[in-house]
Amino acid sequence: MRRGFEKALLAVAALAVMAGSADALLVSLDRGATRRALELAQWPRTDQDRARFHARYVVRVGSAPLHQTSVDTIETITEFRRMVIIAEEHARLNDMFARGGRIQEAEEALRAYRGRLSIVAHLRFGPHVAGVPDIDLAFADPDAPRAIDLRRAPIYALDGTLIGADIEAVFTSASIGQTTHTVAVRLRDAELARAAIDFKDLD
Repeated sequence: MRRGFEKALLAVAALAVMAGSADALLVSLDRGATRRALELAQWPRTDQDRARFHARYVVRVGSAPLHQTSVDTIETITEFRRMVIIAEEHARLNDMFARGGRIQEAEEALRAYRGRLSIVAHLRFGPHVAGVPDIDLAFADPDAPRAIDLRRAPIYALDGTLIGADIEAVFTSASIGQTTHTVAVRLRDAELARAAIDFKDLD
């Protein structure tokens, strides 16, 4: 009976953590926000709860193919969400990452991503695409901040066939702040997809 009561308390606490999320982009994580990200990943929540959290950061595009290249989704990875993702990976391994008050371990894991925000376009290729084409990902707004880095990572099937790529544009979180911008994915002179992102609705 007591065990069932404790499980119910944990479930309520997990929901409270989710409901208590910030309503604006966190430009930099303090220890309180880091602990909240760890709790989101480590509480015994369901896969549906996790999917609900991450869904806020993903825009499903499903663009029509152009030159056998299409965009499935465009997602935002804030510093806060990055901490959740890192902690979820450790939770799947069931290790002791950042547990027992070892908050410094989490801060060290996040060091390379401090003050950074990524926007990632997930692309799908047709069978005749031999290499990752010269695809650009940037804000369409004329006065919007520019990326400080652009990365193109190919995705291969088990047989070695190129089936897609992740195009990641990296920005400083401070340059974006509490704004709304339209992201455009372009293949040479043609636009593959675009999506509006309201950053003040993301942690």
